[in-house]
Amino acid sequence: MQRNKIKNSSNVLLACFIFIFVCLTFFNQLVLYKAVVQITGATSLEGTVSITVLSACTIDLFEGWNFISLCAEPPNKSIEKVLEDIDFRYVLQWNETRQEFDVYSPKAASNSFDKFDTNKSYFILLSSSALLNVPGDFFDDMNISMMYGWNPPTYPYLFTTNISKYLETITGQYRYVMKWNTSGQEFIIYSPKAATPEFTTILQGEGQFILVSDPSGAVLRYNKTYLENDP
Repeated sequence: MQRNKIKNSSNVLLACFIFIFVCLTFFNQLVLYKAVVQITGATSLEGTVSITVLSACTIDLFEGWNFISLCAEPPNKSIEKVLEDIDFRYVLQWNETRQEFDVYSPKAASNSFDKFDTNKSYFILLSSSALLNVPGDFFDDMNISMMYGWNPPTYPYLFTTNISKYLETITGQYRYVMKWNTSGQEFIIYSPKAATPEFTTILQGEGQFILVSDPSGAVLRYNKTYLENDP
């Protein structure tokens, strides 16, 4: 009998301890929840978070003149839209017929052109360095007709290639190719007759000038698969 009383007392005592533990745990959680609510309420902030998704076609631009090609075809080709996040002063477009530049200024009342031609390379004058993000579809094979004299055909791809591979399509019809050196702010020259030309490759986003020597002109043919598999 005595043993049963002790056992019962122990059970009652254990039950009391469990009850007290549950109450304390609940109370602590309630206090903690209240504290979190108070702190969150006291320090909550409101704002807008914006995210910019970069296209694979991104071009590093530097202070001064840059000579570029668009490596994607933007749905809106207006200069204002493509360069909307860029602090630029002028865009130059080469006129093959007159063999001189046309000028676009964002401050001009009217301009002779206001859209990018994705078959061409362009000069852009920047006040400070920037990253140009060009959304849009990527280019496949391309044929670009060129006139006698200087022409600025685009280089449309996202990979580096050897220029001699696409120049095969106009062998004997050109004399020089020029790219722009942004650090030196001057042209560098490739000649098929030079033992050591100043460059032999072209990179994503770079522009180029080609001097066509054939009076009837030439057609520059880009085969994407052939150029992309450049060893």
